[in-house]
Amino acid sequence: MSVLRIVFDENLVGVQETLEGIAECHAMPGRDIHQANLIDADALLVRSVTRVGAEMVAGTALRFVGTATAGYEHIDQQALAANAIAFSAAPGCNAVAVADYVLAAVVAVADFWERLAAGGSLGIVGYGHVGRRVQGMFAALGVRVLVHDPWLPEGEVPASASLDEVLSADVITLHTSLHDRSPWPSCGLLSQECLSRISADSLLINASRGEVIDQNALLAACENGTAPTLVLDVWYGEPSVSAQLLNHCALGSAHIAGYSQDAKWRGTQHILGAMARSCDLNLSGRLQHLPTLPVSLGSGASLADALRTLVSQVYDIREDDRLLREVVAQPDAAKGFDALRKQYRVRRELGAVLLQDDAGNAAVTALGGMLTQLQYGDGP
Repeated sequence: MSVLRIVFDENLVGVQETLEGIAECHAMPGRDIHQANLIDADALLVRSVTRVGAEMVAGTALRFVGTATAGYEHIDQQALAANAIAFSAAPGCNAVAVADYVLAAVVAVADFWERLAAGGSLGIVGYGHVGRRVQGMFAALGVRVLVHDPWLPEGEVPASASLDEVLSADVITLHTSLHDRSPWPSCGLLSQECLSRISADSLLINASRGEVIDQNALLAACENGTAPTLVLDVWYGEPSVSAQLLNHCALGSAHIAGYSQDAKWRGTQHILGAMARSCDLNLSGRLQHLPTLPVSLGSGASLADALRTLVSQVYDIREDDRLLREVVAQPDAAKGFDALRKQYRVRRELGAVLLQDDAGNAAVTALGGMLTQLQYGDGP
């Protein structure tokens, strides 16, 4: 039997290590993968920067395509099916990491955590893998959460609310996939009219896709002083970033909300498992998990202080903001944006945390309940 030949994005974590000795692996920059590289390949493993369509797979020996990402709008599944190529994405692989990002933003910007803790509301648009994790996290902390997802029956969505109700929340966070399906397309969902319904006193977080917000309308709102406080991880026209819009953000980052080491590892392991099943490859004993992360919060801390201590020991969102602003100020900002993602630092997840403190502490008990919601395979 011939050795499996695999072409993969060089930024995928763990491919070489997992397949060492049992497959022929060829790493490439994701944006440089083309049809000519795949003629004799059995499998292609990518991220969202590689668009896989009919022209790329035509005339190749591909038997499997996998994307180690939750979204898969960059993959033409019809083209794969027409060429009898199996496919797998990694739904939910980065959900905990994105939920971490949302929490880090809330505790870092102004007094938004205090407002939520005092009875304010958090509004979520989209109740997929990420929305469920965010809802579970904040509900476990006692926050009033409103969720809008018109694609799901109300009975499947806790605290189901209209879009108007969600846009009236103190904190609004977007977690919808990007699509143009009727009757509720997400492309341009936050139009000028929708943005006008959001209070300037609110916090708007977008860690879904840049095109979910009408960027021109948002810039206009920023210029006339009616825009909410902004935390943006995603941008219209990536890898280009509007420097003008970034200047209006409390925090900005280079589409890295889901870029934890855990999420990357989990996504890779998921598609490797699917590839093994499709290509009859034995990975027994090779698929692994990352170790837990011991964290101590100290004794007697309030919930707010303990929460900020916990987040600070796992993820510094302000560092990502600093790095993006530094890159956007450079002549080739788009290239720098990609470099930030490619060279992203090792970052763990709150779901990997093992608290070392006395369980009798009220803050530790509350945070322990929240962390349970973030453990992969448990919670929502």
